[in-house]
Amino acid sequence: MSRHIKHRPTKEIFIPATGGTDPHALQAMTGYLVDTNTDEADIQMMVPHDFGKLEELVVAVIPIAIAAASAAMGFRVQVNHARPNELYTIHNRTRDDRTIAVPAANLVTEINIAPLLDTATLSAKDYLGIIFSRVDASGHNTNVMVMGVRLKYQTQ
Repeated sequence: MSRHIKHRPTKEIFIPATGGTDPHALQAMTGYLVDTNTDEADIQMMVPHDFGKLEELVVAVIPIAIAAASAAMGFRVQVNHARPNELYTIHNRTRDDRTIAVPAANLVTEINIAPLLDTATLSAKDYLGIIFSRVDASGHNTNVMVMGVRLKYQTQ
């Protein structure tokens, strides 16, 4: 007798940046330029209907100008998620002090933002909003083009 184990498939989706301050293109890659403290890139999406558990949530960026002295970027990320008929601010988190090492200009780089989410309350069909901006006060001045967000999840 064989036992069947139900495996939950893993899926991935990519959502391009849906708005921002400064639309930008690097050849065939498009997104929003974040190169001053007043610039931002916005991503809006609905969590897929078959979402069961978050595995990864990353913002995809392309660094386009790197200060040789820092090779890092200070940034701010705000995330909100809510179900229909909930206040959009019910699950709201902001981090102003994130810093990442930037390996080199022109490399597609993924920035993990999953720890900023309230994953215990994130569920299928939630509306999810993400704002990505640079923090000049961090002492780092890498400029990036934000392409969007990649969501990897297990199905229900």
